[in-house]
Amino acid sequence: MVYKLNPTTGRLDLVDAGGGGGGITSLTPDTGGPISSSNIDVFGREAGTVSVMTTENDAGDFFIENRTWDTQYVVDNSTTEGLRGTFSTIQDAIDQAVADGMAFDNPKIIKIRVSEDPYIEDLEIRPGLNLISFGNSPQSTNDTIPILTIQGTHTIFDFCVSSFIGIHFLNPSASTDTFTNDVGTSANPNLYAENCIFELSGTGKHLQVESSYCKIFNCCFNQPTFQQGLSVSPAGGTLTLSNCSLNSCGIQAEGALNLFNCTNIGPVINGQIIAFNNSFISDGDNISGTPNAIPFLFNNNFESSSNTATAVSMAGGFSGNGNYINLMGNGPRYLSTDPISINSQSGNILGTVRTANDLLLQASNDYCGVTDTSAARTITLPQFASDGHRFIIKDESGVSSVNNITVVVAGGANIDGSASYVINQNYGSVTVIFNATDGNYYTIGT
Repeated sequence: MVYKLNPTTGRLDLVDAGGGGGGITSLTPDTGGPISSSNIDVFGREAGTVSVMTTENDAGDFFIENRTWDTQYVVDNSTTEGLRGTFSTIQDAIDQAVADGMAFDNPKIIKIRVSEDPYIEDLEIRPGLNLISFGNSPQSTNDTIPILTIQGTHTIFDFCVSSFIGIHFLNPSASTDTFTNDVGTSANPNLYAENCIFELSGTGKHLQVESSYCKIFNCCFNQPTFQQGLSVSPAGGTLTLSNCSLNSCGIQAEGALNLFNCTNIGPVINGQIIAFNNSFISDGDNISGTPNAIPFLFNNNFESSSNTATAVSMAGGFSGNGNYINLMGNGPRYLSTDPISINSQSGNILGTVRTANDLLLQASNDYCGVTDTSAARTITLPQFASDGHRFIIKDESGVSSVNNITVVVAGGANIDGSASYVINQNYGSVTVIFNATDGNYYTIGT
């Protein structure tokens, strides 16, 4: 007789018996002894296309367990019947997959069940490896992608094409990087991470790799404030981050760096940068270095707490507009060491600006602080601005009664009917509003 697992009742039923008819309620081996894996066979692939497997616990109890996984590499160190995996450690599953021929052109899926305790392992990342979490997870930020924790530091071997989905990589080391290449064997791996968390508290990096292509999607990075957490080379490589929360994680990239819809990106060094709809935060320059191509920056927000910071300090300028520059220090407001190369400068919103020299304001500025009046200063309002736009000019030096601050308008328009407005009191200020109908400015506060 042939029996198969009935998915409705969970029992073994006679083939074609249907419903509950003909189901096994008790089994007695012909040998007369207790049932064990030595006297009963369940045909089919364990943890594969056939959804049953036989197991025995330490007490010798025999179980036929339901297995509906789509891979034979299942990691679960649980002792509960029905939950146990085919492997108790992740590295054991990786080693078996390698023995079974896993390679970059023959990938294998290893599924890891979420556990309350982390898997404490230093993994060898091999070509063709795909690590995916499954089960219930209190850490999950996505209803369909659970998060499990792997605590350790990991080494990438050979020409690696690997992916990680739903993994919390926790690095307990004081200085070791979470992911590094094995020197001499790993040649420009391709890495993909989705719905993962990268966390460390030491001085190491999340990624310190030579990668030909690395894509990180919908991930979160946690590390000490403004610490460089991602370092990817060589110059011909590409690092792409999309919909990620970097929490001030810094980036150094020798090759192409693509940033889309990411928040709180820390200091960025080098890289052929393409950035759309991101926010940058730093305690120094937001983007600096010598790129191998002109960066493209659109609709980004730049903030820095440094008194000498520049939003983008790169030789050769950049192309883009719609960027909001809100640096709270006294640093230069230009976006490049070569301002002539800046394209569509009028489309970049500089927000708050401070200057120790004469300055022509942009149409999208709103506040200008004059920090040095050791000589008389002239602040020039733009000839055109949106109707009703307000500009505030303030003496932050506190000595403008000696060397005045003169406010004029580009193109010769007036301020309250006069060609200029003079701030001649210490810590004095003026607030003006633009009238687009007649093209003049009017004071509304001092």
